[in-house]
Amino acid sequence: MLSTLKFVEKVTEIDTSNWQTYRNKEYGFEIKHPGGFLVEEKKIVPYSETEERILSDYPEKISSIRYEEPIWPLHGLELYSSSTSKNAEITIWVHDNANNLTPNEWLDYLNKGVDQGLLYGGRSVEDIKSTTILEIEAVKGISGCCLACVVNIFIPKEGKIYKLSLSGYSGEGCDPCCPAIKEGIFNQMLSTLKFLD
Repeated sequence: MLSTLKFVEKVTEIDTSNWQTYRNKEYGFEIKHPGGFLVEEKKIVPYSETEERILSDYPEKISSIRYEEPIWPLHGLELYSSSTSKNAEITIWVHDNANNLTPNEWLDYLNKGVDQGLLYGGRSVEDIKSTTILEIEAVKGISGCCLACVVNIFIPKEGKIYKLSLSGYSGEGCDPCCPAIKEGIFNQMLSTLKFLD
C-alpha cells in the first residue's frame, strides 16, 4: 500500500465571474482575462539603434536569418496581475508568418537568430513539444535564463504566429517561482481564446 501512496495537488477553483474580454479585430482574436488585471497594448518598434548597427555589420546574417521570414512581432499585449507588478506575467504577441511556416519550422528559424545574437535577446526556446489548441497543431516550449522560466504556446493561424506566454513558469527544470494559481489562470485564459472570422 505504501508504494502506491500519491500526494494529489489541490486544484484551486478559479472564479471567472468578473473576467473581461479583450478583442482585437485587426489581428483577429479575443481572449478573456481576470477583471483586476492591468492590460497594456504595446507599440512595436522593429529595430533598436543597437540592432540597426548589428544588422549593418552583418549583412550576410540579414539575408540568411531575416530576409525570407521576418518574425518581429506585429502586435503585443501585456497583462499584469496588479498595478505594482514590474513585469507582465502573461503576454500575447502576434508575429508575422507570411511564409506559413509550421510552428517547429518557425521556432527553428527563431532559435537560429538567437544563436547568432540577432533575435530575442539571447533567449532561445527549448523543450519543444507538440500540442493542439482550438484543433490547430501548435507547440509549447520553455524560454528564459537563470531558471526563470517562461512557458510559451505558439499557434499558427492565417499567416501569423500567436504566442501566449506565462512568466515565472514552475515546470520541470525551472525555479518554482510561479504560484500554481497563475498557471491556473493562464490555462483558463488559454481555454477562452477565440479566432475571429
